[in-house]
Amino acid sequence: MKRYRRMLAGLGAVLLFLGAALGCGGNRKKETGGGGESSAPVTAESLVESAKGLLEEASSVSGTMSLEMSMDYSAGGVEATLEMGLTQETELTREPEAAHMKGSLTVNLSDISLDTETYVVKDGDQYVTYSGSGGQWLMGTSQFGTAEADAARTLELLLEDRDSLELSGPDDSGIYQVTGQVSGESLEQLTASVGNLMELEDGGALTAQAVLSIDGESGELRSMSLDFTESYNALMQQQKESLGFDEVTVTAFSITMSGYERNGIEAITVPDEVLSSAVDINGGQEETTAAPSESADPEEPSSQDYEISQDEEGNYVLGMEQYGETLDIGTPAGFSYHEGSDKTWLQFDSQDNDGVHTMSLVYTLYITGDSYGEEDLAQSQESSYAFMTASPDYAEVSYEPVQTVTAAGKDVSYTRLSYLYEGTYYEEYNSWCVYDDGRMLQCSIREESAGEPCSRIDPSVIFETAFSAPKE
Repeated sequence: MKRYRRMLAGLGAVLLFLGAALGCGGNRKKETGGGGESSAPVTAESLVESAKGLLEEASSVSGTMSLEMSMDYSAGGVEATLEMGLTQETELTREPEAAHMKGSLTVNLSDISLDTETYVVKDGDQYVTYSGSGGQWLMGTSQFGTAEADAARTLELLLEDRDSLELSGPDDSGIYQVTGQVSGESLEQLTASVGNLMELEDGGALTAQAVLSIDGESGELRSMSLDFTESYNALMQQQKESLGFDEVTVTAFSITMSGYERNGIEAITVPDEVLSSAVDINGGQEETTAAPSESADPEEPSSQDYEISQDEEGNYVLGMEQYGETLDIGTPAGFSYHEGSDKTWLQFDSQDNDGVHTMSLVYTLYITGDSYGEEDLAQSQESSYAFMTASPDYAEVSYEPVQTVTAAGKDVSYTRLSYLYEGTYYEEYNSWCVYDDGRMLQCSIREESAGEPCSRIDPSVIFETAFSAPKE
């Protein structure tokens, strides 16, 4: 379960970079730094300098980002093509430093279409990321934020390789096209926030081919695209054996930002419902008001409100604070109470004698309604699957969509996700049942196996065990 949380938060970090690395521009009248304010000849370098200066002055930026990635591969005698597309609206502010991205991700394998949303806010010397998908919100922290992935920084890197810049145009609208190359250690620093997704081994260097559209009169950046195809293909060639591929070819990996608007956003604030429901990827419900919001609700539950309690029979009380709903959960047979649990996040663990296999049951309570329902839970593992199939860090990734069985006298629905990560195998079942009164109990079932495939989960047995634990 914790690995699942990390993947969704990891996907949010990737989306942050993709949106912010290209995000700036917009409506600006003639000002110092614009191409039309000087009689000096227009050059590729002068246009990039002008666009960079205008971006650095902006208090906020917004636009539309799109990503295209595709690869052909064969593994175990099976040939397939992975195609992934992402479109999202992005907005950033500088003071305070914050970002918000909302859009949709599509993956052709299993016909996945997934809505995603991410907030990033600065809290002291670190950044807090809230990643939402399928109605679930996860919170994580990082040293990387919006500043490391600013469009002005991308233009600065282009200027470090001025000899690669080429100019064409203008067209009938006065728009010039500037092409260039961003490469080496500087680009690796810029993309550090996406971690291993774009990390090359053995001294390999990232290279992006950049294409910019710049208004010759105002100096505004109208669009920017970065093409990582060659670098990402090199990465996959280096790692194909460890990833389980016989052959693999990256045919496209490009990012484009357009539709810019500058200085149009006053503030980005994480909504109260996100703050109250986000689950920390390190375990437990988020207990802080980490967003730089001056309107934080003083009635927010304190850390004491999340402390686990037991009824007279020793059952653990699983609660949903904002609705005042609870459900008593007994200890499932063969499992033991996990000390990191709280009232909204109740976990039980079981480990075999040789220490190879560990199983966990994690219970969460929801109330069905317009804002959250079974469809959200049905989609909640798809984001992990989409990320894993596109990442070089994961192998043997498989996903099974919704199925429904009868267990402990209840209709139990579930999805299944399995994968290999850094020599450890994982198998996860996201399961749930809905009670007549509208309460929805989710039980995330996870097996972790060091060095050998997972083998302990028997669905017919584990669902009976898990859903016999609730005491009505």
